[in-house]
Amino acid sequence: MKSGKVKEIIITRGRGSPRESIRKGFFLRDFGLAGDVHSGPGDKQVTFFGIKGREKLSESPREGLCFRRFVPTVTTEGINLYEFPAGTSLKIGDSIQEISRMRKRCYPECVLIKSKTPCVMTREVVFTRVIESGMVQVGNTIEAIRT
Repeated sequence: MKSGKVKEIIITRGRGSPRESIRKGFFLRDFGLAGDVHSGPGDKQVTFFGIKGREKLSESPREGLCFRRFVPTVTTEGINLYEFPAGTSLKIGDSIQEISRMRKRCYPECVLIKSKTPCVMTREVVFTRVIESGMVQVGNTIEAIRT
């Protein structure tokens, strides 16, 4: 199985609060990152985006609405989670998460959508549900354990 690493964990502690990069976080079953305003029940508990995708986004000749607004919970390195099917289980630190949804929907008013310019986020953003609670730290391995 392929594996990669956790490059960054980002938390937003409250509406209107700044995003904060943290070294480790506790991911709660059926909820997401503890203390993060974007966590909650459902199929989009944790958002993943690869460092390569972020680099592609920054190299785009035009900036879409998500360029500054969208920040994933976990940035990955060395693994393309979007290549795995929904339902794939991932071991990340002490946590087990399952890929629940693929691709971020864009805002219809986005300049990229209006100009029909491809956006990497519509292909490479992945959402998970937390199946088993556990601590996740920057540098932890991300391993697909079941597909």
